[in-house]
Amino acid sequence: MRKLLVIVLLLAAVAAQAQENDSLDIRTAFPDPVEGASIIAMSDAKFQGEDWSKTFPKWVAKHVTYPVEARQSGIRGTVFARFIVSTDGTLSDIRIIKSPNDLLSQEVRFVLRRSPKWEPARQGFLRCVDGKWVDETKEVRSQIEIPITFGM
Repeated sequence: MRKLLVIVLLLAAVAAQAQENDSLDIRTAFPDPVEGASIIAMSDAKFQGEDWSKTFPKWVAKHVTYPVEARQSGIRGTVFARFIVSTDGTLSDIRIIKSPNDLLSQEVRFVLRRSPKWEPARQGFLRCVDGKWVDETKEVRSQIEIPITFGM
């Protein structure tokens, strides 16, 4: 029971520290782990080594082109796209959820298909074995949804 309480308190400390920082390395937070301890570990997909929600919208904005016909016709609005970051880091199953016009949808699909590889999400456990944290996480598919706004 005491071991469980210690682990729960450690997890609370990790959660508090993780909220303060964008990333947290458990090995640094707990350099002397309790033998047999396990921690559920999950990480979101990363784009260009950082939190995708900060870097990917900038990449999209840099590479998207407002279709000439849409601009001349006064078509504007937000395209909502959804895709999967596969375990190999490529984007798949690119879908347009909502769009004001097919011209804008086509441009968003075109740009998303040309995305560089991502670092896939990870999920699993960190376990203490022989006084060291052992990473037993694996790469998993993750779903991302992003709005792309076209305006004048």
